[in-house]
Amino acid sequence: MNRDEALNYLKSRYDTVMTTAGRGVLDHEQGYLPVLDSAFISYIERYNVTETDINNTTVLASREQCFRFLLDALLYDLIVPIMASQAMDFSVDAPLTSVKTSQAYKSLSTEQSKAWQRAMSCGWAQELYSEVGAFKINMDFNEPGRGSEL
Repeated sequence: MNRDEALNYLKSRYDTVMTTAGRGVLDHEQGYLPVLDSAFISYIERYNVTETDINNTTVLASREQCFRFLLDALLYDLIVPIMASQAMDFSVDAPLTSVKTSQAYKSLSTEQSKAWQRAMSCGWAQELYSEVGAFKINMDFNEPGRGSEL
């Protein structure tokens, strides 16, 4: 699976959700780019791939299913916070007004949990990808016996 195939996979599954969230549906910053970059960087780091360009990396066929799980999980990490800030479900029964989180947000949160369970079954760790954008903090130096000792 190369970047174009990964983009087509995401588009076939998530274009409607991305549009609903006000995101683009192409490989650019307002679209799928943060998810694709993060997934390919993670793949390169995990498997020590010699291809260092995230635009030219090809995922081995034997690892495609797990890579799709990671793409799904990262996509939900991008979308769920956006949907959390969008319209709520209102119900007005005078004199009471009830405001609840939207059903779309609840459904996406559930799907996000399921996506990370599938990704973690392949060894991808959720805490490394809490922020889509391929940035993570290495704190190994704070752990005794790990990393470089100060």
